Amino acid sequence: MKGALVIAGMKAGLTIDIIKKQHPRNDLIPFESEHRFMATLHYSHSGNAFIDIKGAPEQLLKRWSS
Repeated sequence: MKGALVIAGMKAGLTIDIIKKQHPRNDLIPFESEHRFMATLHYSHSGNAFIDIKGAPEQLLKRWSS
């Protein structure tokens, strides 16, 4: 899945180096088999923050808030 997303980004004109420079990773929750997900925290240079999360769909949906 990650490979497919990287390829899609490259086709859209993005590169990993540019993304990493524009939105550096500030923190990490590593993957653990008991939780079945991982997450990273990123900030842009303008101060905007976002969390990138990936893992088992049922675990991600449990954490989804509407």
